Amino acid sequence: MPDLPENEIIEDYKSNSWYTVKRLANKYKTTSYYITKILKSNNVKMRVKQFNDEQLNEIKKRPKKDEKIQIVKRFIKPERYNSSEDLKQHLQILDRILINYPDKSFWLTVKLKFKLNSLAWFFTEEGKKVLSQKYKIFKTDFSFGKKEEVSLENTKVGEDLITKKKAKNLKEFING
Repeated sequence: MPDLPENEIIEDYKSNSWYTVKRLANKYKTTSYYITKILKSNNVKMRVKQFNDEQLNEIKKRPKKDEKIQIVKRFIKPERYNSSEDLKQHLQILDRILINYPDKSFWLTVKLKFKLNSLAWFFTEEGKKVLSQKYKIFKTDFSFGKKEEVSLENTKVGEDLITKKKAKNLKEFING
């Protein structure tokens, strides 16, 4: 283990709530593993982010990595994601887009009339407009309430209407 100022690390972690293990590792130019090891060896209570039910449901709606790749392939021309570097770049752009539109079922159902060169198109004025329109349509609830159940009565209402049969051919027309 590298020579690190343990007391200083512990004090920083306890005093500043925004100091995460990762931030401390960057500050002291080491890995998160060593910071965690120091904190645990000194019985420092680790902070764990707690989520409420609404936040957990929102997290569950977000697409996983394989679904993100599927989303990229839906929108991007095939020659634009051949290399792993290109795919990685598109995934990073998609992560930025997912901040505003996180619902994976939206991304797996929305369609464009054309394939894109890059997902960065969604950051243009036209792209933002198209995306917001499609998201509004997706989020709109088209159910018109409960269907009314009509019960038919056994008794007649009103009088029967007697109609004259129309003649279908010449013979019926002549006979009247």
